Amino acid sequence: MSSPAIIYARRLRLLLSLELLLIFFGMPLFYYLGLVTIPAIPALLGLALICLIVLWYDTGFHFTDELNFHLPPGKTGLIIVRFLILGSLLALAVWRVFPDRFLDMPLNNTAFWLLLMVVYPVFSAFPQELIYRSFLFHRYKLVLQNRWVMMGFSVIAFAFLHIIYENWIAIVLTLAGGYLFTKTYIDTGSIWLTTLEHTMYGCLIFTLGLGSFFYIG
Repeated sequence: MSSPAIIYARRLRLLLSLELLLIFFGMPLFYYLGLVTIPAIPALLGLALICLIVLWYDTGFHFTDELNFHLPPGKTGLIIVRFLILGSLLALAVWRVFPDRFLDMPLNNTAFWLLLMVVYPVFSAFPQELIYRSFLFHRYKLVLQNRWVMMGFSVIAFAFLHIIYENWIAIVLTLAGGYLFTKTYIDTGSIWLTTLEHTMYGCLIFTLGLGSFFYIG
């Protein structure tokens, strides 16, 4: 006969599992099917606020650790070099495959592009990193007990979120980006560094001319 503690742990794991699936797969699917009509950014910010409140009351979560700017030796250089290499390859791909889109926003809509470069980190990159890295990794440790399982779930869920844009390019790019950001989070435990890396790639995508793949409608 199972003890009350074991029964409680099983029930808690079940509830967390259902919550996990609802937030990271159910909500994007509802949005994709048109069952949720809240604009994307307000919905993202609202969910991020809820996650922030939950983490605030989680005694096992320490914001000072998440705000860590210190990297293991060589990690800063790795992030920069990786961005330069991957960014150059992406730029070349856009130039060859979508020549009519290449640098379209900075050249033809400069004011909006500059505004986007400023607001993107605050209203998109940070909320996503808070939800898909900090919240996911700390809230669901009981369900995703192996760090590699956590990493795989984070990457897939992050890419799945972008089904709302209804194109495969958004899925592919965020699958790759999700891997990079999750790996950085695992290596450093810093949401600011993952937000910085997310911002670098996100701003690059809009700069190069792939922004239309990340619009709704």
